[in-house]
Amino acid sequence: MFVHPELGYFDEREDLTAAKLYAPSRLAIGKARGLPPIAFRSKVFADLEDEKIWTRSWVFVGALDQIPESGDLLPYTIGHHGLHVQRTTGGDLVGRFNKAQHGGCRAVPAQCQTGIKTKCSFTSCGYSRDRDVIPSSELGEDTPAMRQYLGEQPDRLLSARVESFGPFVHASLDRAAPSLEAELGPVAEHMAPYVKAKLRGVAGFWAEHQCNWKLAGRAFMDQAEVPHMAPVAAKRGAKPKSAAVAHGARFVAREIGLSGVEGDLPVLATLDEKARMGATLIWSFPNLLIAALPDHVVTIGLQPTSFSSTMHRVRLYVGFGAKGVTAEHPGIIKRLDFWRALLARIGERSKAEQLETMRWGTPSLPATAGKKRPIETSDYGYHFQRFLIDRLLAEHDYYWAGPLTDARIGHGP
Repeated sequence: MFVHPELGYFDEREDLTAAKLYAPSRLAIGKARGLPPIAFRSKVFADLEDEKIWTRSWVFVGALDQIPESGDLLPYTIGHHGLHVQRTTGGDLVGRFNKAQHGGCRAVPAQCQTGIKTKCSFTSCGYSRDRDVIPSSELGEDTPAMRQYLGEQPDRLLSARVESFGPFVHASLDRAAPSLEAELGPVAEHMAPYVKAKLRGVAGFWAEHQCNWKLAGRAFMDQAEVPHMAPVAAKRGAKPKSAAVAHGARFVAREIGLSGVEGDLPVLATLDEKARMGATLIWSFPNLLIAALPDHVVTIGLQPTSFSSTMHRVRLYVGFGAKGVTAEHPGIIKRLDFWRALLARIGERSKAEQLETMRWGTPSLPATAGKKRPIETSDYGYHFQRFLIDRLLAEHDYYWAGPLTDARIGHGP
């Protein structure tokens, strides 16, 4: 965190850590209003999220199969903090903060302080965009990748906690946080039958959409469909069989009944009869979206690239029974095409919502000036914003080496 937290967070004449700002959003479901628009358009709010959300949560960063070999490295920027996860010679995972030991920037350049992740040759910085996984073959002695991420003495790098649930790798920058198992809780129960299937990642893609990460998660839970399977036909006058079946302190889940499954991929052998006729969508807060289907599982890691854009890191998994299934399998190609198209549609709707929040209560949209925000109509959005607000209003002890009068301290990657 590079903004002194004790100086506070203020923008648009609002104290962003004041409980009264969020009071309308903390009412009972059906009465609560959406988050204030500043939550989706303020760089200062993004700094607050870095301090209260990203540095104090278990964050989904990728999958075990992405770094299968000793020395393979997965870069991932959490909030304003660049780190990497590497496979050790013993097969374990180690997390470290990136630190360019070749020199690099001695202070944060002005163009990197706008809240937008920039393209930069020094990709080990918490302000630059991530590159994809780096195989151990590219981390040879004196290579650019090695010097940017590992330097000459990786043992000197500050460590970060890394744990995995099934194939899903999470990192935490908070040394005082509970274990991943303790924090996931019911999410692990929902995913247990799928994890038992020994999920294996076979393909994936990245897609960036022009909306805040909070809007992206909410839109997925509300609007996502499932591929190549016919939803159960509802009786006349009956509600569709799709509901918020569970929620908790850090997740929401939605269940979708299905009438059939295509036969081009084997069904996961560990699922019971009910699970074989349904799909489950899960939002594990803050940034992991899961679509668990009878024949495959999809994870989407939400990663803010600015306060108005979000990278979706998508990966598709099959079970151990799908031997020989690779990224070139027709069933995998078909499903990847489906998820690309679905996220593109959802992204366009979220972009429109983002544009509306950017204008709300400003001279460009005078009709909203002084008006109350609309009621939050999404069950998933409601439970997420309660989680978010609770984290934003939590008090923490701060340790700061610089003078209190320094709002920003120079930082080198």
